[in-house]
Amino acid sequence: MKRLVLFVCLLSTVACMQAAAQYRDFTSTDGKTIKAALKAYDAQKKIVTIERDNRKTSRVPITVFSKADQAYILEWDASKGFSSASFLKIECDDMVVEKRKEKELEDVLYTGGHIEKDFEKTVTTFERIAFEIQFQNTNNSELKDIRMEYQIYYEQSELIWEEKPEVKQKHFSGEMAIPALPGKSKTLVTTESVEIHEDNVNPIPQFGEDQRRGGKGEVHGIRARLYMKMSSGKEIMREFSFPEKLSDKKFPWKD
Repeated sequence: MKRLVLFVCLLSTVACMQAAAQYRDFTSTDGKTIKAALKAYDAQKKIVTIERDNRKTSRVPITVFSKADQAYILEWDASKGFSSASFLKIECDDMVVEKRKEKELEDVLYTGGHIEKDFEKTVTTFERIAFEIQFQNTNNSELKDIRMEYQIYYEQSELIWEEKPEVKQKHFSGEMAIPALPGKSKTLVTTESVEIHEDNVNPIPQFGEDQRRGGKGEVHGIRARLYMKMSSGKEIMREFSFPEKLSDKKFPWKD
């Protein structure tokens, strides 16, 4: 089952536009100036809700403002829609994209003289695992110019002639462009995959003290950073991980 991932919003200086009561000067197309704070923007109707410094609210078309203020409003709306868990919901789940088996065969001579042909000494199961991520944009405004960097954390031990195989912690770093996210829509993307394997060792033909030990792999989770480029050229960033309790200490972001 997909689970809503935990996210942490880390924003650049553009994010300060989201402050609940950040008043600034807005200039109309006829040159008049008012001090107000943005409260909402309806992208379909192109209507802006502002709060004047006297606490009164008004709803006006975005076109009444100067070109610079219109750009500010659109950037404010995009920043809010990108960073809000209510406006941009993210769900994630791991998935097996490929599975195959390889067998190691050997003719075995038993003490009684019986020979067993093509005895299966090991059967190794390989799996390639990726993460499917769903972005749900509940806002009316389209979100675009988004890229994602991610790291998949996993471990693998190898088939070996030792008492216990050594477990190696690994990670895979990837990057991908996210398609434009239209308003009121869901979009699925899939990361690149990592490969793990598990060895099923048959103990029957192993004699003496030395015994071969099978290896085993496990995928721990994914950590990702989303970046959205604003019209001003600045980027804002948002992080998420799956599972939501993925340890920051054990699985930190590796620069």
